[in-house]
Amino acid sequence: MKTLIKILFLSVLWFSCESSTEPESDVYGCTDDTACNFNENATIDNESCTYPEDNYDCEGNCTVEIDCNQECGGQGIDVDNDGICDDIDDCIGNYDECGICNGNGIEEGVCDCDGNILDECGVCGGNGVDFDQDGICDDIDDCIGQYDGCGICNGDDYDEFPECKIDMETLQDFINLNTSLNGQNPLEVGYQEWEYIENDNLQSVLRLVHLDLNNSTITSIPTSIGNLESLKELVLFSNDITSIPDEFSNLLNLEKLNLSYNNSLNQLPQNFENLISLIDLDLTSCDFYSIPDDIFNLTNLEDLFMINNNLETLPQSVVNLINLKNINLSFNNLTYLPSNIGYLNNLNYLDVSDNNLSTLPEGICDLPDNCTIWVENNNLCEEYHYDCIDYWDEQDCNE
Repeated sequence: MKTLIKILFLSVLWFSCESSTEPESDVYGCTDDTACNFNENATIDNESCTYPEDNYDCEGNCTVEIDCNQECGGQGIDVDNDGICDDIDDCIGNYDECGICNGNGIEEGVCDCDGNILDECGVCGGNGVDFDQDGICDDIDDCIGQYDGCGICNGDDYDEFPECKIDMETLQDFINLNTSLNGQNPLEVGYQEWEYIENDNLQSVLRLVHLDLNNSTITSIPTSIGNLESLKELVLFSNDITSIPDEFSNLLNLEKLNLSYNNSLNQLPQNFENLISLIDLDLTSCDFYSIPDDIFNLTNLEDLFMINNNLETLPQSVVNLINLKNINLSFNNLTYLPSNIGYLNNLNYLDVSDNNLSTLPEGICDLPDNCTIWVENNNLCEEYHYDCIDYWDEQDCNE
């Protein structure tokens, strides 16, 4: 009996051990760790492994160099690095300016890719003729030949135009009086403008109407300046002029005069008031201590600029300038303005900034509504900051 019980016990114990060591179920999948779908849990390979194409990874990225055909691992060659494969490139190299592959461009001595040359007028492949070799084609040249001393094409100089001779002699006088101009042809002195004018005999003559001699280190103006009867504009700024001859007052047709930046000039010639046509006068950066009385008789004057002088007063006679539109007296030593300044009915611009003004006349607000008024950098207390003033400095007041 005991033997039977022992056998039964051993049988039960063996059965229990067999049950506890029974293997888990098999897992099928790709067991190749180089495959894109490798399954680390697979126990049995079911031949489902997939692999990337040559030169690509499992995400589809190219793992080698892309050639000029944009093929991954391709064999295309691009010798000239222009982004086009040599097997389809029309030019392995560079195009010249004529569009020739590896060409030499426009040849020396010609002006275009067709082998044309410049004509006498500088036109490539043209047929222009420049008989007088002045750089202007004859078909558009105002003078085929040469201008004489009076600017007449193929003319006879002064004999036919005595008035022109007078003007030319004046230019020569400028040269003779100012050594820095020596050796120059009068027609090359500064900038001139000439025009035909009818004289008393109804004959056309050439006269000087514009003369610009700025920055020429001129120290003297010849008395013959008075002979330039047709002169309308004279520019003499930035020179070393200290005086002006009285003959200057003969320039009855003068409309614009610029004498600015002649730092030692402090007086005008006698009878300056004769310049009745004068519209624009610039005496900036000269050495005037007062405004010459003759200026106030120039009733056609529209622009007066006397910036950076030594002016101390602006007289009441300024209202005689009935056509005055712009006046700039900044950077002077003015201490007051005339009480009647508001009578300048045509004034558009008044600048008296950077002076020594401590008061302003109430009449300043009688100027036209469109008049711009500058009074900056003076000694004006707040009581003079009138509504009509456009530009003033709140910190100008000296207590």
